[in-house]
Amino acid sequence: MTDDALPREEADRFGGPDTEPAAVAASARVSYQLTYARSPVTRRFSPGELTGPDIPCAYDGPIAASGYWEDSRDLDELRPDRTDNDWIGRYAGYALAEAIHEALEWLRVDGQPWLDPHGRHGAQVHAAVDDLVDHLVRIRSGVPPGDRHPEDGNGRGVR
Repeated sequence: MTDDALPREEADRFGGPDTEPAAVAASARVSYQLTYARSPVTRRFSPGELTGPDIPCAYDGPIAASGYWEDSRDLDELRPDRTDNDWIGRYAGYALAEAIHEALEWLRVDGQPWLDPHGRHGAQVHAAVDDLVDHLVRIRSGVPPGDRHPEDGNGRGVR
């Protein structure tokens, strides 16, 4: 067995020893420490906000914990035309955006974020999360891909 070979029990999962040396090398470089647990205090949704108890943050220093998620698009304009289901889709978006944001902070390669949501690609990361949320809302609501969602008529669905 070479130094980069998998232990026997792991090799069986990958189809045999020495079949995935790149996977072994990559696993030595990657870390992920985000965990989820039930909290005695639930998070609360309101237009533009998800608040609640602090969540341990991946960064040391001034951003020690995150317990607040804001989507300023819902603070900047009133949307009396939104239904309960439209708001549930929005709130799902807050929760998913926060979870993906935190996951990206905690997913590290060689000790650095794999894709830092605060870094130079932050706007692209947030746009991609919006697209994912739009797609998931479509799946849940049964709106076929490419059809316009009734809420905003722009073909993208709830954001």
